[in-house]
Amino acid sequence: SRVVVASSCHVYGAPLATPISEEHPLQPESTYGLSKKAMEEAVLEAGNVDVVIARLFHLVGPGQPNAFAVASWAQQSREFPGPVTVGSLDLERDYLDVRDGAAALVTLAQRGATKQAYNVCRGEGVSLRWMFEQVTGGREAQVDPERQRTDDPPSIVGDPRKLKALTWTPEVSLVDSLAEMSQYLDA
Repeated sequence: SRVVVASSCHVYGAPLATPISEEHPLQPESTYGLSKKAMEEAVLEAGNVDVVIARLFHLVGPGQPNAFAVASWAQQSREFPGPVTVGSLDLERDYLDVRDGAAALVTLAQRGATKQAYNVCRGEGVSLRWMFEQVTGGREAQVDPERQRTDDPPSIVGDPRKLKALTWTPEVSLVDSLAEMSQYLDA
């Protein structure tokens, strides 16, 4: 049977160029990225295992825990008056609706090539400021230095061409995904 392992865009580290393809060197900078790289190496060395690696970029959608930035902003804007606490909004990330991410994993299970890695992403950068405005309705942002990471690359955008060649394509727009996230919180 086939195994699809969930890796992360964090295995790439700071991108040398964007969009990031699967051939980009693996240079993780965080403990999380290092652990995902080690996992990838382990499964690739595991003999006759039919394994496909999904390098997930940033996922978002209804029901996302508020430990993640976008969900935290949405929840703060509903629960507290005044400014919403943020880190840096001057970054660009490649966000994908979680349901499109799940569909990508099914596609990889059905049609991915054994011992190959695939970027699971939209292939488009979006500013965190735009994401913030969408989920907070234009509330004021208050930067908390504790939430800022000085080593965050300004742009992380993936190249999904390899996955799209398997006939997968994202179906949920970010506008719809964020609106449904807000509706979920309002329910």
